[in-house]
Amino acid sequence: MKLFLRFTLFFLVTFYALASKAQQCIMNSSCGYTVRIGIVPRVIVPSINPCPFGYNYNVQFDYTIVVTGVNTCFNGNIGIQPQIICGSQNNGYFTITVAAPTVGSPSSSNTYTGTLTTTTNPFRSATDCATATPASLGCTNLQVTIFGPGISSTTINCAAGPLAVNLTSFKGVAQKNTSTLYWSTASESGNKSFTIQHSIDGINFIDIGTINGSNNSSTTKNYSFKHSTPQSGKNYYRLKIIANDNNFTYSAVINTINSFDQSVLTVNTTVTNNEVIITTPKNDEIYLLNLSGQQIMSLKKGTNSLLALPAGMYFIKAGAAVVKIIKY
Repeated sequence: MKLFLRFTLFFLVTFYALASKAQQCIMNSSCGYTVRIGIVPRVIVPSINPCPFGYNYNVQFDYTIVVTGVNTCFNGNIGIQPQIICGSQNNGYFTITVAAPTVGSPSSSNTYTGTLTTTTNPFRSATDCATATPASLGCTNLQVTIFGPGISSTTINCAAGPLAVNLTSFKGVAQKNTSTLYWSTASESGNKSFTIQHSIDGINFIDIGTINGSNNSSTTKNYSFKHSTPQSGKNYYRLKIIANDNNFTYSAVINTINSFDQSVLTVNTTVTNNEVIITTPKNDEIYLLNLSGQQIMSLKKGTNSLLALPAGMYFIKAGAAVVKIIKY
């Protein structure tokens, strides 16, 4: 009988906010999508100039909101209420509204940007209206209240600044017996690494490799990763983007459709003896690989014993052909 492969993995949804090194706010919905928020204060807008007795002011700010993933709950909007904290004064904007992913749609990534001005208009008892800047007023921290499908109204604290990683593209190319992934970033802030994850169903993912990030960068950076053991058919991939403080977020999920000839490699088992029988007309070296694609032992044509192997899932690779097996 032919061996087959089963995955029993788990998917954990949490929410968290990145600390000041990552300079962003992140919220994960229990419905399966992630919201990342970057707020950059630009200009202090005073009510008067000159201001011998003080002045009221607001803060003009740029925002970037990235909504990534799927929505398993219900359609609706995401509400984001930023409070820019300048010293001890809060300067808020009522609500920025963006769309949650559509229920039933594939994983996606949508970016929303714009420039707004806060509306709370606090009073500052100083005479610096002509020279005030977000830096001089200490506008460095945020309180962000967020709500939407799968997100109860929650307030998180984070730092004002751009998103840790501005991911501008992520694509995969199916090649003979491999998938090559390519992605680019326009900027990075405190970005430690990218963990590449693979799935055969688009839901349960495993780590297959890691690429170092560029830490801090304001120029375009290009990355690539080759997956040497995709399955025949559809393969799903995503990036786990890890900041220096070990907080992380995910990219959108992409897929490749791989087709390759496995006819030159046949794998059978004899149930009573727990053996694998390998048949191939070629003289390629034959290896047993783990789920990460790492070689763990050499095999041979003919009969190979599986008794010494722990139970689990493996690949048998002969030249360019790959067969997935499970050991019980």
